[in-house]
Amino acid sequence: MSNSSAKTGHLLTTIVALTVGGILATGILYFFLVAVPNAREAARRSSCCCNIKRLALGMHNYHEKYGSFPPAYMTDVRGKPIHGWRVLILPFIEEKLLYQQYRFDEPWNGPNNAKLIDQMPRIFRCPSRDDPSGATDYLAVVGPETMWPGERATKFGDIDDGTASTLMFVEGPDSGISWTEPRDLDFRQLAATLRSRTAHPQTWSNPQHPSGCWSVLANGQLHFIDN
Repeated sequence: MSNSSAKTGHLLTTIVALTVGGILATGILYFFLVAVPNAREAARRSSCCCNIKRLALGMHNYHEKYGSFPPAYMTDVRGKPIHGWRVLILPFIEEKLLYQQYRFDEPWNGPNNAKLIDQMPRIFRCPSRDDPSGATDYLAVVGPETMWPGERATKFGDIDDGTASTLMFVEGPDSGISWTEPRDLDFRQLAATLRSRTAHPQTWSNPQHPSGCWSVLANGQLHFIDN
């Protein structure tokens, strides 16, 4: 083989090697920049699904024991909300010890109960949120003609539209609502949000799940609300 042929062969080999190396490098870069984050988000989204499903199961177990769901909130003698449903279902989501530390003779933000805010069970936080604060990501849909009318507890039989057509919880990213706080998402506020999404879909996003958010119906059925 002549020197020129040998040089050409080496050049072709080098070009092929560089091309293959470039393809491999691109694939590896894609894997770490796209595939890995997507896989992690899929896992977090699945864990988030498990959280809201467990909350619905806790609600059903509460109903089985007491014959009704917990009220959206409990009030003091003046009618002011002082305790929320998330505290009431603690024994039904394997948080009995935390429930025993909560004092019902003071409001949710009283001296003792305020100390418990930072002990929020992980079930109330979406795994996609790194914020360690005691703000919850799962909100009851409250208001007139919902399954959460206020301080009145409802039963399965009270849900006239059927449990498969009635919202129980929705995922509310950046809610700013402490998990012990007797405050949730008013249905009218939710309706306004949905109308805004319909009119301006490009302006709405969930920082936790870019593709949408979870909701669960009164019968425990899960729905992922796609953007």
